Amino acid sequence: MFDDGTLPDQARHPVPPPYTLELSTGPSIVDAKLYGYGELAASGRMAVLHTGAVADMIQTDPAHRRRGLARAVMTALATAAAPVAPTPAYLAASPEGRPLYTSLGWTTLTPLLVARTTVDRSGVRKRLVTGVGRGLGNQ
Repeated sequence: MFDDGTLPDQARHPVPPPYTLELSTGPSIVDAKLYGYGELAASGRMAVLHTGAVADMIQTDPAHRRRGLARAVMTALATAAAPVAPTPAYLAASPEGRPLYTSLGWTTLTPLLVARTTVDRSGVRKRLVTGVGRGLGNQ
């Protein structure tokens, strides 16, 4: 799990041209979408409560990677969420995403193992590990 100190402390990165940002906010969710070349290029969301925030579903379409779009999404989310939940903020990162979040000032709090228990057709319970990542946060 990752932590970034406080949302205002996160490094800031603008939306690069020719991409445009669509930001929608609700009482407890901020959604950011970046469009370019006629399609959705990157997106993410942040759950926002008075006790903190959690970034989730940060993704960039493979055709648009390596252009700073995930950084711009994280900037938009942090900027929109900071007035409501200035501290703390958390996210879970894949091994591929860790360099991005570290470069934005997020730090590792704890390793994170994602697993689930299922029951197969014969009724036997199985535990399936679906991924190993790092939890990041901002405390």
